[in-house]
Amino acid sequence: MKEFSTILAQRVYFDLRTPKTSFSLIRLRCTVDSQRLEYYLPAEYKIKPSHWDRVSRCAITDSRRNKDLKGDPRLKVHLDNVNTEITKTRNTLVDIIQEYQHKGIKPTPAEIRQLLSERMGKRTSTPKNVFFLDFVNEYIKNSVDLQEQSRKQQASAKNVIERYSKSINKKLRFEDITIDFRNDFVKYLKTAKHEKGDYYKPNTIARIFKNIKTWMGAAYDKGLTDNNDFKKKAFGVQKEDADTVYLKEEEISQMYNTDFSGSPRLERVRDVFVIMCYMGIRYSDYLLLKKENILPSGLIRITTKKTKTPVEIPMHDRVREIMKKYNGEFPPAPSNQKFNDYMGEVVIKSGLERDVIVTETRGTMTRNKTVKLSSLVTAHTARRSCATNMFLAGVPTLSIMKITGHKSEKVFLKYIRITQEENALKLRDHSFYKTKKAN
Repeated sequence: MKEFSTILAQRVYFDLRTPKTSFSLIRLRCTVDSQRLEYYLPAEYKIKPSHWDRVSRCAITDSRRNKDLKGDPRLKVHLDNVNTEITKTRNTLVDIIQEYQHKGIKPTPAEIRQLLSERMGKRTSTPKNVFFLDFVNEYIKNSVDLQEQSRKQQASAKNVIERYSKSINKKLRFEDITIDFRNDFVKYLKTAKHEKGDYYKPNTIARIFKNIKTWMGAAYDKGLTDNNDFKKKAFGVQKEDADTVYLKEEEISQMYNTDFSGSPRLERVRDVFVIMCYMGIRYSDYLLLKKENILPSGLIRITTKKTKTPVEIPMHDRVREIMKKYNGEFPPAPSNQKFNDYMGEVVIKSGLERDVIVTETRGTMTRNKTVKLSSLVTAHTARRSCATNMFLAGVPTLSIMKITGHKSEKVFLKYIRITQEENALKLRDHSFYKTKKAN
Protein backbone atom coordinates (compact mmCIF):
# COMPACT_ATOMS: atom_id res chain seq x y z
CA MET A 1 0.00 0.00 0.00
CA LYS A 2 1.36 3.38 -0.94
CA GLU A 3 2.09 5.81 1.83
CA PHE A 4 -0.32 8.67 2.22
CA SER A 5 2.41 11.24 1.44
CA THR A 6 3.16 9.54 -1.89
CA ILE A 7 -0.49 9.45 -2.85
CA LEU A 8 -0.85 13.08 -1.83
CA ALA A 9 2.17 14.13 -3.89
CA GLN A 10 0.59 12.61 -6.96
CA ARG A 11 -2.60 14.58 -6.41
CA VAL A 12 -1.00 17.95 -5.72
CA TYR A 13 -1.33 20.33 -8.60
CA PHE A 14 -0.71 23.99 -9.31
CA ASP A 15 -2.87 26.32 -11.37
CA LEU A 16 -3.59 30.02 -11.86
CA ARG A 17 -6.13 31.64 -9.60
CA THR A 18 -7.28 34.14 -12.25
CA PRO A 19 -6.22 32.81 -15.67
CA LYS A 20 -8.13 35.54 -17.56
CA THR A 21 -6.31 38.48 -15.97
CA SER A 22 -3.04 40.06 -17.08
CA PHE A 23 -1.16 38.59 -14.09
CA SER A 24 -2.26 35.83 -11.75
CA LEU A 25 -1.30 34.31 -8.42
CA ILE A 26 -0.23 30.67 -8.53
CA ARG A 27 -2.36 28.34 -6.45
CA LEU A 28 -1.55 24.93 -4.96
CA ARG A 29 -4.49 22.57 -4.63
CA CYS A 30 -4.84 19.15 -3.07
CA THR A 31 -7.20 17.09 -0.91
CA VAL A 32 -6.37 16.15 2.67
CA ASP A 33 -8.67 13.61 4.30
CA SER A 34 -11.49 14.57 1.89
CA GLN A 35 -10.98 18.28 2.62
CA ARG A 36 -9.75 20.82 0.08
CA LEU A 37 -6.39 22.49 0.79
CA GLU A 38 -5.42 25.65 -1.07
CA TYR A 39 -2.21 27.59 -0.74
CA TYR A 40 -0.97 30.56 -2.75
CA LEU A 41 2.59 31.30 -3.72
CA PRO A 42 3.70 34.81 -2.67
CA ALA A 43 2.69 37.71 -4.92
CA GLU A 44 6.28 38.08 -6.17
CA TYR A 45 5.73 34.88 -8.16
CA LYS A 46 2.74 36.23 -10.10
CA ILE A 47 2.79 35.20 -13.74
CA LYS A 48 1.20 36.06 -17.07
CA PRO A 49 -1.29 33.36 -18.15
CA SER A 50 0.50 33.19 -21.52
CA HIS A 51 3.67 32.12 -19.66
CA TRP A 52 1.92 29.21 -17.91
CA ASP A 53 1.81 25.62 -19.16
CA ARG A 54 -1.63 24.32 -18.25
CA VAL A 55 -0.63 20.72 -18.99
CA SER A 56 2.67 20.55 -17.11
CA ARG A 57 1.38 23.09 -14.55
CA CYS A 58 4.51 25.16 -14.46
CA ALA A 59 6.05 28.25 -16.04
CA ILE A 60 7.14 27.99 -19.68
CA THR A 61 10.91 28.51 -19.76
CA ASP A 62 11.49 27.24 -23.31
CA SER A 63 12.01 30.19 -25.69
CA ARG A 64 10.64 28.10 -28.58
CA ARG A 65 7.28 28.00 -26.82
CA ASN A 66 7.48 31.33 -24.99
CA LYS A 67 8.39 34.04 -27.50
CA ASP A 68 8.53 36.69 -24.76
CA LEU A 69 11.74 35.12 -23.45
CA LYS A 70 13.74 36.25 -26.48
CA GLY A 71 15.81 39.26 -25.55
CA ASP A 72 14.52 39.33 -21.97
CA PRO A 73 16.93 37.54 -19.61
CA ARG A 74 15.12 38.92 -16.54
CA LEU A 75 11.94 37.15 -17.54
CA LYS A 76 13.87 33.88 -17.87
CA VAL A 77 15.23 34.33 -14.33
CA HIS A 78 11.74 35.09 -13.01
CA LEU A 79 10.15 32.05 -14.62
CA ASP A 80 12.99 29.82 -13.44
CA ASN A 81 12.41 31.15 -9.92
CA VAL A 82 8.69 30.41 -10.25
CA ASN A 83 9.38 26.78 -11.12
CA THR A 84 11.92 26.49 -8.31
CA GLU A 85 9.33 27.83 -5.86
CA ILE A 86 6.71 25.38 -7.16
CA THR A 87 9.10 22.44 -6.68
CA LYS A 88 10.15 23.65 -3.23
CA THR A 89 6.53 24.14 -2.17
CA ARG A 90 5.52 20.67 -3.36
CA ASN A 91 8.46 19.01 -1.58
CA THR A 92 7.85 20.96 1.62
CA LEU A 93 4.20 19.91 1.59
CA VAL A 94 5.15 16.24 1.23
CA ASP A 95 7.66 16.58 4.09
CA ILE A 96 4.97 18.06 6.33
CA ILE A 97 2.53 15.27 5.53
CA GLN A 98 5.19 12.63 6.24
CA GLU A 99 5.93 14.21 9.63
CA TYR A 100 2.27 14.10 10.58
CA GLN A 101 2.05 10.51 9.34
CA HIS A 102 4.98 9.41 11.49
CA LYS A 103 3.28 10.98 14.51
CA GLY A 104 0.02 9.20 13.70
CA ILE A 105 -1.83 12.53 13.42
CA LYS A 106 -4.40 13.49 10.80
CA PRO A 107 -3.86 17.22 10.18
CA THR A 108 -6.52 19.67 9.08
CA PRO A 109 -5.96 21.72 5.90
CA ALA A 110 -5.64 24.86 8.04
CA GLU A 111 -2.86 23.26 10.12
CA ILE A 112 -0.98 22.15 7.03
CA ARG A 113 -1.35 25.54 5.35
CA GLN A 114 -0.10 27.31 8.48
CA LEU A 115 2.98 25.10 8.72
CA LEU A 116 3.62 25.33 4.98
CA SER A 117 3.40 29.10 5.19
CA GLU A 118 5.92 29.19 8.03
CA ARG A 119 8.44 26.92 6.30
CA MET A 120 8.16 28.77 3.00
CA GLY A 121 9.06 31.99 4.75
CA LYS A 122 5.64 33.61 4.78
CA ARG A 123 3.86 34.95 7.86
CA THR A 124 3.85 32.82 11.00
CA SER A 125 0.43 33.86 12.21
CA THR A 126 -2.41 36.21 11.46
CA PRO A 127 -1.31 39.73 12.41
CA LYS A 128 -3.28 40.60 15.52
CA ASN A 129 -3.19 44.31 14.74
CA VAL A 130 -5.06 43.90 11.45
CA PHE A 131 -8.82 44.01 11.86
CA PHE A 132 -11.30 43.05 9.18
CA LEU A 133 -12.66 46.54 8.54
CA ASP A 134 -9.19 48.09 8.60
CA PHE A 135 -8.26 45.72 5.80
CA VAL A 136 -11.49 46.56 3.94
CA ASN A 137 -10.68 50.27 4.12
CA GLU A 138 -7.27 49.67 2.57
CA TYR A 139 -8.73 47.33 -0.05
CA ILE A 140 -11.27 49.90 -1.25
CA LYS A 141 -8.67 52.67 -1.18
CA ASN A 142 -5.91 50.81 -3.05
CA SER A 143 -7.80 48.64 -5.59
CA VAL A 144 -6.87 50.40 -8.84
CA ASP A 145 -9.06 48.14 -11.03
CA LEU A 146 -12.20 48.82 -9.00
CA GLN A 147 -14.98 50.50 -10.99
CA GLU A 148 -16.38 53.68 -9.45
CA GLN A 149 -19.83 52.14 -9.01
CA SER A 150 -18.30 49.06 -7.35
CA ARG A 151 -16.20 51.29 -5.11
CA LYS A 152 -19.35 53.12 -3.95
CA GLN A 153 -21.19 49.84 -3.33
CA GLN A 154 -18.28 48.45 -1.34
CA ALA A 155 -18.01 51.62 0.72
CA SER A 156 -21.74 51.41 1.46
CA ALA A 157 -21.45 47.74 2.48
CA LYS A 158 -18.50 48.59 4.73
CA ASN A 159 -20.57 51.29 6.47
CA VAL A 160 -23.34 48.76 7.16
CA ILE A 161 -20.85 46.34 8.74
CA GLU A 162 -19.46 49.18 10.85
CA ARG A 163 -22.95 49.88 12.22
CA TYR A 164 -23.41 46.18 12.95
CA SER A 165 -20.02 46.03 14.67
CA LYS A 166 -21.02 48.93 16.92
CA SER A 167 -24.37 47.29 17.70
CA ILE A 168 -22.61 44.18 19.06
CA ASN A 169 -19.83 46.26 20.62
CA LYS A 170 -17.11 44.24 18.93
CA LYS A 171 -14.31 45.10 16.53
CA LEU A 172 -14.38 42.28 14.01
CA ARG A 173 -11.31 40.20 13.21
CA PHE A 174 -10.87 37.88 10.25
CA GLU A 175 -11.55 34.83 12.41
CA ASP A 176 -14.94 36.32 13.38
CA ILE A 177 -16.28 36.12 9.81
CA THR A 178 -17.84 32.69 10.25
CA ILE A 179 -21.14 30.96 9.51
CA ASP A 180 -22.36 32.14 12.92
CA PHE A 181 -21.45 35.72 11.94
CA ARG A 182 -23.33 35.26 8.68
CA ASN A 183 -26.48 34.12 10.46
CA ASP A 184 -26.40 36.89 13.07
CA PHE A 185 -25.60 39.59 10.50
CA VAL A 186 -28.47 38.48 8.23
CA LYS A 187 -30.82 38.63 11.23
CA TYR A 188 -29.55 42.14 11.98
CA LEU A 189 -30.05 43.28 8.37
CA LYS A 190 -33.63 41.98 8.28
CA THR A 191 -34.60 43.96 11.37
CA ALA A 192 -32.42 47.07 11.12
CA LYS A 193 -33.21 50.12 8.99
CA HIS A 194 -30.69 51.79 6.69
CA GLU A 195 -29.80 55.47 6.71
CA LYS A 196 -32.83 56.33 4.56
CA GLY A 197 -35.16 54.89 7.18
CA ASP A 198 -36.33 51.73 5.41
CA TYR A 199 -35.52 48.04 5.76
CA TYR A 200 -32.94 46.34 3.56
CA LYS A 201 -34.03 44.49 0.42
CA PRO A 202 -32.92 40.84 -0.04
CA ASN A 203 -30.79 41.75 -3.06
CA THR A 204 -29.08 44.51 -1.09
CA ILE A 205 -28.24 41.97 1.63
CA ALA A 206 -26.94 39.54 -1.02
CA ARG A 207 -24.75 42.29 -2.50
CA ILE A 208 -23.29 43.07 0.94
CA PHE A 209 -22.33 39.43 1.41
CA LYS A 210 -20.86 39.28 -2.08
CA ASN A 211 -18.54 42.09 -1.04
CA ILE A 212 -17.67 40.34 2.22
CA LYS A 213 -16.67 37.24 0.25
CA THR A 214 -14.53 39.40 -2.05
CA TRP A 215 -12.71 40.98 0.89
CA MET A 216 -12.20 37.71 2.74
CA GLY A 217 -10.94 36.11 -0.46
CA ALA A 218 -8.37 38.88 -0.90
CA ALA A 219 -7.23 38.55 2.73
CA TYR A 220 -7.05 34.77 2.38
CA ASP A 221 -4.91 35.06 -0.75
CA LYS A 222 -2.57 37.45 1.02
CA GLY A 223 -2.11 34.97 3.83
CA LEU A 224 -3.75 37.24 6.41
CA THR A 225 -6.21 34.57 7.51
CA ASP A 226 -6.78 30.84 7.39
CA ASN A 227 -10.51 31.26 7.92
CA ASN A 228 -12.32 29.93 4.84
CA ASP A 229 -15.90 29.87 6.10
CA PHE A 230 -16.69 32.47 3.45
CA LYS A 231 -16.16 29.77 0.79
CA LYS A 232 -18.85 27.51 2.22
CA LYS A 233 -22.26 27.27 0.57
CA ALA A 234 -23.97 28.10 3.87
CA PHE A 235 -22.24 31.49 3.92
CA GLY A 236 -24.11 32.72 0.87
CA VAL A 237 -27.37 34.68 0.81
CA GLN A 238 -30.20 33.90 -1.60
CA LYS A 239 -31.05 36.71 -4.02
CA GLU A 240 -34.64 37.60 -4.69
CA ASP A 241 -35.94 37.28 -8.23
CA ALA A 242 -36.52 40.99 -8.60
CA ASP A 243 -39.50 42.41 -10.47
CA THR A 244 -38.07 43.79 -13.68
CA VAL A 245 -39.80 44.81 -16.86
CA TYR A 246 -39.12 44.61 -20.55
CA LEU A 247 -40.59 46.57 -23.44
CA LYS A 248 -42.43 44.61 -26.11
CA GLU A 249 -41.46 45.06 -29.74
CA GLU A 250 -44.53 47.23 -30.39
CA GLU A 251 -43.64 49.46 -27.41
CA ILE A 252 -40.10 49.93 -28.71
CA SER A 253 -41.57 50.81 -32.11
CA GLN A 254 -43.86 53.36 -30.50
CA MET A 255 -40.93 54.94 -28.69
CA TYR A 256 -38.86 54.88 -31.90
CA ASN A 257 -41.60 56.67 -33.86
CA THR A 258 -42.28 59.35 -31.22
CA ASP A 259 -41.26 62.86 -32.23
CA PHE A 260 -38.58 64.14 -29.84
CA SER A 261 -37.35 66.95 -32.07
CA GLY A 262 -38.35 69.50 -29.46
CA SER A 263 -35.95 67.96 -26.93
CA PRO A 264 -32.51 66.98 -28.35
CA ARG A 265 -31.50 65.67 -24.93
CA LEU A 266 -34.37 63.18 -24.76
CA GLU A 267 -34.02 62.32 -28.44
CA ARG A 268 -30.40 61.20 -27.92
CA VAL A 269 -31.36 59.17 -24.87
CA ARG A 270 -34.22 57.55 -26.79
CA ASP A 271 -31.91 56.76 -29.69
CA VAL A 272 -29.31 55.15 -27.41
CA PHE A 273 -32.00 53.10 -25.66
CA VAL A 274 -33.45 51.82 -28.96
CA ILE A 275 -29.98 50.86 -30.22
CA MET A 276 -29.38 48.83 -27.07
CA CYS A 277 -32.81 47.19 -27.52
CA TYR A 278 -31.43 45.68 -30.74
CA MET A 279 -27.92 44.91 -29.51
CA GLY A 280 -28.49 43.48 -26.02
CA ILE A 281 -25.31 44.99 -24.59
CA ARG A 282 -24.65 46.56 -21.21
CA TYR A 283 -24.58 50.33 -20.87
CA SER A 284 -20.87 50.21 -20.00
CA ASP A 285 -20.27 48.47 -23.34
CA TYR A 286 -22.33 50.98 -25.28
CA LEU A 287 -20.08 53.75 -23.98
CA LEU A 288 -17.15 51.97 -25.64
CA LEU A 289 -18.79 51.79 -29.08
CA LYS A 290 -17.19 53.66 -31.98
CA LYS A 291 -17.63 53.63 -35.72
CA GLU A 292 -14.53 51.42 -35.89
CA ASN A 293 -16.46 48.64 -34.14
CA ILE A 294 -18.51 48.12 -37.31
CA LEU A 295 -16.99 45.43 -39.53
CA PRO A 296 -17.16 45.45 -43.36
CA SER A 297 -19.65 42.59 -43.06
CA GLY A 298 -22.04 44.88 -41.18
CA LEU A 299 -21.53 43.09 -37.89
CA ILE A 300 -20.69 45.06 -34.77
CA ARG A 301 -17.75 43.67 -32.83
CA ILE A 302 -17.03 44.61 -29.23
CA THR A 303 -15.08 43.16 -26.31
CA THR A 304 -17.29 43.40 -23.25
CA LYS A 305 -15.99 45.45 -20.36
CA LYS A 306 -17.28 43.16 -17.62
CA THR A 307 -16.25 39.73 -18.93
CA LYS A 308 -13.58 40.70 -21.53
CA THR A 309 -15.47 38.49 -23.99
CA PRO A 310 -15.43 39.34 -27.73
CA VAL A 311 -18.96 39.58 -29.12
CA GLU A 312 -20.22 40.05 -32.68
CA ILE A 313 -23.75 41.37 -33.19
CA PRO A 314 -25.72 41.83 -36.43
CA MET A 315 -26.69 45.43 -37.10
CA HIS A 316 -30.45 45.94 -36.97
CA ASP A 317 -32.03 48.18 -39.62
CA ARG A 318 -33.16 50.62 -36.93
CA VAL A 319 -29.64 50.91 -35.56
CA ARG A 320 -28.44 51.77 -39.05
CA GLU A 321 -31.21 54.38 -39.44
CA ILE A 322 -30.44 56.02 -36.12
CA MET A 323 -26.73 56.24 -36.88
CA LYS A 324 -27.47 58.11 -40.13
CA LYS A 325 -28.69 61.01 -37.93
CA TYR A 326 -25.28 61.14 -36.27
CA ASN A 327 -23.10 61.00 -39.40
CA GLY A 328 -22.52 57.28 -39.08
CA GLU A 329 -21.50 57.50 -35.42
CA PHE A 330 -23.18 56.05 -32.37
CA PRO A 331 -25.14 58.79 -30.57
CA PRO A 332 -23.41 60.21 -27.48
CA ALA A 333 -24.69 59.11 -24.09
CA PRO A 334 -24.66 60.73 -20.64
CA SER A 335 -23.66 59.01 -17.41
CA ASN A 336 -25.62 55.89 -16.47
CA GLN A 337 -27.43 57.69 -13.64
CA LYS A 338 -28.49 60.63 -15.82
CA PHE A 339 -29.53 58.24 -18.57
CA ASN A 340 -31.82 56.34 -16.19
CA ASP A 341 -33.29 59.60 -14.90
CA TYR A 342 -34.02 60.80 -18.45
CA MET A 343 -35.56 57.46 -19.50
CA GLY A 344 -38.54 58.13 -17.23
CA GLU A 345 -39.28 61.23 -19.30
CA VAL A 346 -38.81 59.28 -22.54
CA VAL A 347 -41.32 56.62 -21.43
CA ILE A 348 -43.93 59.25 -20.53
CA LYS A 349 -43.46 61.31 -23.71
CA SER A 350 -43.69 58.11 -25.80
CA GLY A 351 -47.15 57.44 -24.34
CA LEU A 352 -46.05 54.20 -22.68
CA GLU A 353 -46.80 55.10 -19.08
CA ARG A 354 -48.82 52.45 -17.25
CA ASP A 355 -49.24 50.90 -13.83
CA VAL A 356 -47.09 47.90 -12.94
CA ILE A 357 -47.68 45.66 -9.91
CA VAL A 358 -44.43 44.59 -8.28
CA THR A 359 -43.60 42.39 -5.31
CA GLU A 360 -41.23 43.93 -2.79
CA THR A 361 -39.54 42.40 0.24
CA ARG A 362 -38.06 44.64 2.91
CA GLY A 363 -36.84 43.17 6.15
CA THR A 364 -39.24 40.35 6.97
CA MET A 365 -42.25 41.83 5.13
CA THR A 366 -43.31 41.03 1.55
CA ARG A 367 -45.99 43.09 -0.17
CA ASN A 368 -47.40 43.97 -3.57
CA LYS A 369 -47.43 47.58 -4.67
CA THR A 370 -48.31 49.52 -7.79
CA VAL A 371 -45.66 51.66 -9.45
CA LYS A 372 -45.36 53.53 -12.74
CA LEU A 373 -43.55 51.96 -15.67
CA SER A 374 -41.44 55.14 -16.03
CA SER A 375 -39.88 54.45 -12.62
CA LEU A 376 -38.75 50.96 -13.67
CA VAL A 377 -37.26 51.50 -17.13
CA THR A 378 -33.47 51.86 -17.07
CA ALA A 379 -30.59 51.26 -19.44
CA HIS A 380 -30.60 47.61 -18.38
CA THR A 381 -34.23 47.32 -19.49
CA ALA A 382 -33.00 47.62 -23.07
CA ARG A 383 -30.68 44.64 -22.67
CA ARG A 384 -33.44 42.56 -21.05
CA SER A 385 -35.93 43.66 -23.73
CA CYS A 386 -33.55 42.57 -26.48
CA ALA A 387 -33.06 39.10 -24.99
CA THR A 388 -36.76 38.59 -24.28
CA ASN A 389 -37.98 39.79 -27.69
CA MET A 390 -35.41 37.66 -29.51
CA PHE A 391 -36.56 34.65 -27.49
CA LEU A 392 -40.22 35.32 -28.30
CA ALA A 393 -39.30 35.72 -31.97
CA GLY A 394 -37.92 32.19 -31.98
CA VAL A 395 -34.21 33.00 -32.09
CA PRO A 396 -32.32 29.97 -30.67
CA THR A 397 -31.42 30.43 -27.03
CA LEU A 398 -27.74 29.64 -27.56
CA SER A 399 -27.54 32.29 -30.30
CA ILE A 400 -28.98 34.90 -27.95
CA MET A 401 -26.54 33.85 -25.22
CA LYS A 402 -23.65 34.46 -27.62
CA ILE A 403 -24.73 38.11 -27.64
CA THR A 404 -25.75 38.57 -24.00
CA GLY A 405 -22.77 36.62 -22.64
CA HIS A 406 -24.79 34.33 -20.35
CA LYS A 407 -22.79 31.19 -19.58
CA SER A 408 -25.67 28.83 -18.88
CA GLU A 409 -29.17 28.42 -20.27
CA LYS A 410 -30.54 28.13 -16.74
CA VAL A 411 -29.30 31.62 -15.83
CA PHE A 412 -30.42 33.03 -19.17
CA LEU A 413 -33.99 31.73 -18.80
CA LYS A 414 -34.20 33.46 -15.42
CA TYR A 415 -33.00 36.64 -17.09
CA ILE A 416 -35.69 36.96 -19.74
CA ARG A 417 -39.12 38.23 -18.80
CA ILE A 418 -42.21 36.61 -20.29
CA THR A 419 -45.65 36.16 -18.77
CA GLN A 420 -47.49 32.85 -18.53
CA GLU A 421 -49.73 34.04 -21.37
CA GLU A 422 -46.77 34.96 -23.59
CA ASN A 423 -45.19 31.58 -22.95
CA ALA A 424 -48.46 29.78 -23.78
CA LEU A 425 -48.93 31.77 -27.00
CA LYS A 426 -45.36 30.95 -28.04
CA LEU A 427 -46.01 27.25 -27.41
CA ARG A 428 -49.33 27.39 -29.27
CA ASP A 429 -47.55 27.60 -32.58
CA HIS A 430 -45.20 24.72 -31.78
CA SER A 431 -45.54 21.56 -33.87
CA PHE A 432 -46.38 19.60 -30.70
CA TYR A 433 -49.76 21.31 -30.55
CA LYS A 434 -50.57 20.59 -34.19
CA THR A 435 -52.42 17.49 -35.36
CA LYS A 436 -50.30 15.49 -37.71
CA LYS A 437 -52.12 14.60 -40.89
CA ALA A 438 -52.03 10.99 -41.93
CA ASN A 439 -50.45 10.18 -45.27
